[in-house]
Amino acid sequence: MVVTPQVFCHQTNWPYEIAGISPFDQGVLVERAYATSQESMTMDSAPGPPPAPHLQILRLLGRGGYADVYLADDTDNNRQVAVKVLTGLLKKADEERFEQEVRIHLPLSSHPNIVTVFDTGRAPDGSPYLVMEYIEDGTLTDHLVKHGAMPWREAVETLLPICHAVQAAHDTGTIHRDIKPSNILMGSDGAKLGDFGIACGRDATSPEFAVSWLHAAPEAHDNARDTRSDVYSLGSTLYEMLKGTAPFWAPEQPVATLMYRILDESPAALQPPLVPSWLSALISRCLDKNPLFRPQTAAALAEMMERGLEKEVAAG
Repeated sequence: MVVTPQVFCHQTNWPYEIAGISPFDQGVLVERAYATSQESMTMDSAPGPPPAPHLQILRLLGRGGYADVYLADDTDNNRQVAVKVLTGLLKKADEERFEQEVRIHLPLSSHPNIVTVFDTGRAPDGSPYLVMEYIEDGTLTDHLVKHGAMPWREAVETLLPICHAVQAAHDTGTIHRDIKPSNILMGSDGAKLGDFGIACGRDATSPEFAVSWLHAAPEAHDNARDTRSDVYSLGSTLYEMLKGTAPFWAPEQPVATLMYRILDESPAALQPPLVPSWLSALISRCLDKNPLFRPQTAAALAEMMERGLEKEVAAG
C-alpha cells in the first residue's frame, strides 16, 4: 500500500503533501504555507470564544497543522495557561491524533522537564482542547531569534534537562518524533519539552507519517519508529543552538533538496573555538546516518555531555 505522507513546513508546522510535487513547486509551497500562516496569525489574533467558561482567551500564541494555541486566564485556578484547541473541519484522524497526544503527554507531565498538562475537555462546538502550563519566556526558537547562537556551555546545560525528559518518554515506550527548538520551552526553572502531537509508541502501526524536516533523522523519513531518531534530533537541536541554524538549513531551499542533503550529506562539523573538540565529535555522532553509531539512548547522550563538562571544569 502506498501511503501519502503528511509533511509539515519547518517554519510553520502546517501540513502539505509532497507526493508528485516537483522540487520547484515544493519550494513555492513552503513559502505559500509560511505566508498564509503569517497572514492568518495577523487576521485571527483577536481573542476567540472560550473553550470553557473558566478559560478566558487573551491572545493567540501559535498556529500549527491542526490546532491553535492560545494564552488564557484560568479564573478557577488564578493562573495563566496555554490552551491548545483543534481547529477547522476536523477529520477522524485529527481527533484520534489529539486523543493519542493526551494519552501520551498526560502521564509524562509530572516530569520536571516536561510541560505540565492541567486539563482536557471539549469546547461548546465540540472541538477538543488541552490546557497546559504557560511558560512566559517562550520557546528556544524565540531565544535564538532574540539572542543568537548560544555559548557552548549554556547550550549543553540547556539541553541536558531535555535529554532527561526524552529518556523519561522513552522509558514509557514513547518516541517524541518532533524534538526541535520550537518545541522546547525556556522556563525560569530550566528548559522543558512540549508538543507530543506526533509522538507515538515504539510498536505503533499507524501509516500516518508526520515529520518536521529540519531536525528529523534520516530513518524518520521512512516512518521508522526508533528512539535513536530522537537522539539524532537532540544532536540536531544542539547544532542549531550553537550555530544559529539547523545542520542542513539553507535559504529558499526546496524540500526535495533538503531531503537529499539529510539522507546523503554530512553537515559541516562545528570546530574549536566555537565548541571544544569533544563536543564537536559528540554532535557528529548524534547526526550519524546510521542509528547504530549514535549514542544509543538520550540518557547516554546526557552522560557524555556531563562528563565533558566535568573534564572542562577540571582542566580549568
